[in-house]
Formats: sequence, C-alpha cells, structure tokens
Amino acid sequence: MVRIGPLRTSGAAAASAVGDWRAAPARGRARRRRHGPALPRARRRRAACPGSAGIGKDVRRCARHRRARHGGQAGRRDRRDERQEIQGSTPFAGSGLFLVEVAHEGNQASAPEEVDVVDRVVRSLLTVRWVGRKGNARALVADDVLVLAPYNAQVAALRRRLRDAGVQRVGTVDKFQGQEAAVVVYSCTSSSPEDAPRGLEFLYDPHRFNVATSRARGVVIVVASPRLFEAECRTPAQMRMLNGLCRFRELARVV
Repeated sequence: MVRIGPLRTSGAAAASAVGDWRAAPARGRARRRRHGPALPRARRRRAACPGSAGIGKDVRRCARHRRARHGGQAGRRDRRDERQEIQGSTPFAGSGLFLVEVAHEGNQASAPEEVDVVDRVVRSLLTVRWVGRKGNARALVADDVLVLAPYNAQVAALRRRLRDAGVQRVGTVDKFQGQEAAVVVYSCTSSSPEDAPRGLEFLYDPHRFNVATSRARGVVIVVASPRLFEAECRTPAQMRMLNGLCRFRELARVV
C-alpha cells in the first residue's frame, strides 16, 4: 500500500513524474538516434505536451506543437485562445487553472460546504468581464458558466442554489460532453477517497476529470476537499488515477 500526498515538485521533477520522454536516460536517447522514438506517436505527443493530455487542454494548449503540425494558421488560433480571459476584481482574473480547497468531513454524494463556495464563486464571476477570441470585452453572464459535479445529489443541490442567479448549465460530466463554456466550475464533492460512494475508480477517473476540465475556454475552477489529495493507493492503476488530480493541483493557482 502506497500513500500519495500532495505533489509539490519542481518543474523538472513534475515533467519527469508525468513521463516526459525528453528526460529519458542516455541509453534511451542513443536508441532513438539509431532506431527512432520508442514511444508511439500519440504517447510522444502527450508526454511532450502535458497540457494537451486533457487537464484544461483548451486553456493550456501546446502552441509550439500545434504550429509544427499545422503551420502559421494554428499559431494564429493559439494567440486568439490566449486572449480569452476574465478581467475584473476577482481572484480568478486572467485565464488558466484554479483550485479552491474546502475542508469538510463525512460528505459522500453531496457537500453543502462546497455548494456554499460554488455559489459565492459563481455570483462573484457574474460581476466581471469576459474577453473573447476576437479580443472584445463584455460582461460575463450566467450562460458563460458551466457547473459540474460527479454525483446527481450534488448537482441537484447546486441547481437549487444557483437557480435565482440564472445559472442553468448545471449537471454531471456526461450531460455536457461536447459543450464548452468560458468558465467551468467543478465540485469534487466527496470529503475523502474513503467517502466516495462509487470508489476511487469513479471519483478519480482521469477520463471524466479531463472531460470536465476541458470544457472551459478560459478558466477552470476546481472546488475540492484537501483530503482528496491524500488517497491510500493499493495498485499502480490507482496511483495513475490520483496523479491526474494531483497534477492539476500542482499546475493550478490555489485561491
């Protein structure tokens, strides 16, 4: 049994932790010179460009890689994407990944403490401005915000709280696949891995988490209990699952 705590590593160590193929030993580099890259093309692309592997991929695009593949047109698209941001007096100004840690105990499929925090976050965002792809600034409105949670009970509680704020786009990850929003707020809900109703495999599922965070065009805000970053991992698969959430914490600005 391996206990995984918060990942607080340097940039070089973080790159190594997610499998940066460029950090391979000298023997591996010699092999690549003789026989070409050992990793399949898709894995090489994800390793060399961790931001495109799913965690906020629309926020943290790898412009260099896209320009190499598609030329100057992709570069111009990347610059437009980089201009999308929040402006105003808010801790979420700019663009990128944000983490709001909320301590609570014994919550499984619903967390009133996180509902309170999400409500405050969303209402504060409705007072700021949003800069779109063309650089035009306007008021950020309720339809620009997508609120997600892994469990139906938490979704129901968030809908009730946010109804009078005009926020209608509240649901599970599955409901909004393929849709985007300027801001995505994701409530992890469970107090700890042991409290997760459907186990680590559901709450920490990297595909679901990647889908949730990649819905955002500019800002991703994850609301979570600090204890979710301290899971007791019993298998390598569970370690890989937890790594995605810990990687988000390492990249995000903690508010």
